[in-house]
Formats: sequence, structure tokens, C-alpha cells
Amino acid sequence: MPCLISTLTSWIVNGEKDVISLSLGVLVNLCYKNLPAMYTLMRSVDSKEFLRTILKLQNDGTDTRVQVLVLDIIFRVSVTYMHDKMFFIHAICVVFITVKLVVFSDLIFL
Repeated sequence: MPCLISTLTSWIVNGEKDVISLSLGVLVNLCYKNLPAMYTLMRSVDSKEFLRTILKLQNDGTDTRVQVLVLDIIFRVSVTYMHDKMFFIHAICVVFITVKLVVFSDLIFL
């Protein structure tokens, strides 16, 4: 999957006019409700630069515009979800470690 995402994004960024619409379509379908694919996408490109690039493609046609907007929404929702999920996991780990330390310290002082 990383190789596919890398190829698709390179075609989009490099402006391969023949395959931009198809690449966006495949990327949208690949990333929709697929957090591992979104994570791979975010790790393989500069997120801000990629979003700027695809937003410039909105005027290339109706199909491209729809795919750009859908990919933009998927991207923003996934980033928010991953950020919230990482915060939640971090909070759980901190609570777990704190509980372990309290229990451990109680055992030492008994």
C-alpha cells in the first residue's frame, strides 16, 4: 500500500494531467474509512503542501473538484480523529502508570 500511495501522490503533485483525476479517485476510495491508509498517506507527503496542491486542482473539472473536496474532508476528519485518539491513548497510559506507581508505592511502605 505505501508504494501505491506514493505513486498516486507523485502523479498528483507532478501534475500528470492524464491520470490526476484517476489518481484522486483511487486515493479517495483507498482512504475512505481506512485509517491505516490515511496514516500512510500522511507519512508519505507533506500534509500542508499536499492539501495546497490538490486544492489548486479544483478548477480542472467537475470530477476532479468533487474528488478534491472529498479527499480534503477525509484528510481533515482523519487528522482530527488520529489526534484525539492519540490524546486518549496518552491519557490512558498516564492513568495506568499513575495507578501502578500508587499501588507499587503502597506495597513498598507496608
